[in-house]
Amino acid sequence: MSNKFWKSLLILLPIIVIYFWLTSLQIGGDDSKLYYYFPSEYLTHFSTKIISDNQAGSLGFYFSQTYTAVITATLTLAKYLIKQGSFLQGLSFALNILASLYFFWKLFKQLSKSKSNLVCFISSVLYTTSSFTYFSVWTHQLFSVYLLSLFPAAFYFLLKFLETKKNKHIFSLLLISFLLSFTFFSIPWILATLIVFSPLIFNQWHQNKKYLIKFSLIFFPLVILLNAHWLFHFIYAPLTYKSGNGDVISQVTSGKVADNSSYNITAISRNNSLFYPINQVFHKSIQEDFGWKTLDVFKNYYEKFIPINFIFIFVIGLSFLVEDDLKKKRILLISLSSWLIALYFFTVNIGNWGLPLFLKMNKYLPGFSMFRNMQDKFSIGLALSSAILIGLSLSTLIQKIKNQTVLKLTMLFILLVTAINAYPFIKGELIKLPFGTSLEIYNRLKNTEEQVGTVIHGLDNLDSNKKILWFPLNTANYVIIKDKYVDKQVYAGVSPLSLLTNYSDFNGLLSFNEYQKLLIIDFINNKKYQDLGNLFKTLNIGYIALYDFNSENIEQSYLFSMAEAGDFYKKQKETQLLKIILGEKIKSVDNYYTIYKINDSFSNQKIYTTNSYENIPAFDSTVNFTKIDSHKYKIKVNNLTEKRKLVFLDPYHDKWQLYLGEQTKNPIIYGKHDLVFNYANGWELDPEIVGNNPELTLYFQPYDYYFPMIVVSITTLAIVICSYIYFLRREKDND
Repeated sequence: MSNKFWKSLLILLPIIVIYFWLTSLQIGGDDSKLYYYFPSEYLTHFSTKIISDNQAGSLGFYFSQTYTAVITATLTLAKYLIKQGSFLQGLSFALNILASLYFFWKLFKQLSKSKSNLVCFISSVLYTTSSFTYFSVWTHQLFSVYLLSLFPAAFYFLLKFLETKKNKHIFSLLLISFLLSFTFFSIPWILATLIVFSPLIFNQWHQNKKYLIKFSLIFFPLVILLNAHWLFHFIYAPLTYKSGNGDVISQVTSGKVADNSSYNITAISRNNSLFYPINQVFHKSIQEDFGWKTLDVFKNYYEKFIPINFIFIFVIGLSFLVEDDLKKKRILLISLSSWLIALYFFTVNIGNWGLPLFLKMNKYLPGFSMFRNMQDKFSIGLALSSAILIGLSLSTLIQKIKNQTVLKLTMLFILLVTAINAYPFIKGELIKLPFGTSLEIYNRLKNTEEQVGTVIHGLDNLDSNKKILWFPLNTANYVIIKDKYVDKQVYAGVSPLSLLTNYSDFNGLLSFNEYQKLLIIDFINNKKYQDLGNLFKTLNIGYIALYDFNSENIEQSYLFSMAEAGDFYKKQKETQLLKIILGEKIKSVDNYYTIYKINDSFSNQKIYTTNSYENIPAFDSTVNFTKIDSHKYKIKVNNLTEKRKLVFLDPYHDKWQLYLGEQTKNPIIYGKHDLVFNYANGWELDPEIVGNNPELTLYFQPYDYYFPMIVVSITTLAIVICSYIYFLRREKDND
């Protein structure tokens, strides 16, 4: 059949997939998915920030969120045209699936020089619908799903440049990389896939050293400059890291994280077997050991078809036996090497050496702990290497099988097996499953814009300088919003307040730093409710949003469980606890939650003065302040007649600077200051230095680089676009 026919099928496949997926698309989770529904708000309140008001779990708080700015700006424009968030989410996924199919097709053609459109189609579908990525990146639908299209595009343009020596391919990849720059924070997946394809990279280095250096000298400096708006802070934060500061790199690469990861690695991999990934299906043991909801789909479908999947192993083995061209066999061996690397890292539990080797790498290689969930991080690499190897093997057999009847029957059978493997992906069986370990609770809302909007607007007229505590706390970092139309549907994910508004909030144990989290657990378990309230006072919590789920499924889910199902929820619903921490009721917001002031005895303000850090006034009338943005505050102190402590209840960083009057080059208090309450900031004000009625500016110094880095990114983008147009025109003129 013609090239046009098979490419038409590629275009049709994403449309069919989204038709089945559209009513089951998820929201919530670790990145909320709310950028599809509120892209302009997400852009304004999140994507333009380099520092957050909260200690956001393990990510710290000095971390630039501008890596999401390109996608949220693009989605803002799309939302203006499309209007409906659910359709925008579906369209984004459809385009990603289409790009994944298309660029894999192009990559495979480049690698194999195959003239068989059927082989290109089969291998493209095998890659895009692979169970490895379906059970991992597609089930949670984080930004990493877009790597499915970026990786084949990147490898294709690299190989195309090395073959043709045309610069337009470098700039094509730069433009795609910029558009998908939000995937660059999916660093564990990126590094894992590069590890898998190290044989291909080393082979290209051996054959095209000169032009690979040229590619690197053009591509990498420009891609760094394109992403300077967020990459600068990503690098600068750990360089400024000191005790008390928070940044993502320093925490991920710490020895403590590596030590804590060892148990996770052992638990996940201990029962893994090569049998399943060799036969193109996800690990069964992980699903059984951890009670994944996907297990029923796996047993009822994937596992039953493992016998026919053996055809792929047969094709791979036979291709090595019949291929006698050394050049083609070399490509097969390189692809086989990548596949074997992927199989090891995806499985780990191989012989007596697999797990010990992985644990040693985790212990001695800084940052290797990012691969502790190896079945997730190496899933894209395994899907890509498997599809390439199977496709190359098929290409070999097509050329060697002379009997056309045998050839047609073989290809028809392989096409059928490919369709059987793709069926659960196309039907969206896994994304239709209940959320987490809950029973019949689904992570979606009917009319997300309306219901999330109700939650947000229910907080209007509250003091945005006081933090909101969602209570009862869960064991993650999630806010749970019950669907008011469908009883068994919820939004369970990162707080929409921190993403879409100027409010700051705490919503789960991972909202707090490790020290605070342990205290909270201790105070709740041992009924030290007064101590709990005093801790909340140091955290500037002014309001409590009290949930009442009326759902045993939610209350007993993993989100509210520690030793047994729902125990953490029950302990927080103790009448005495609520009596102690709750103050005046403000209002109820539909059927979602009720807003209370915190008990007056635990009331506080974000910035205040005191004679001792241990003394916390409920209200300090001598201090007035205005929040300009998360990085800047204006403060007026009245009647400062003696030395006093100025306390700022945001996470500590020694790059907070205090200026007298307007911001100048010389702060009155620069650099390291006092760590208060084991997380916050404190300075000593001396009236002999600042005067009796000082007007102060509190400023986060790394913001100095915010606009310069944006200018660098925009200027580089302009250069890349102009260069791309120039090389296209020059090529056209030469033709």
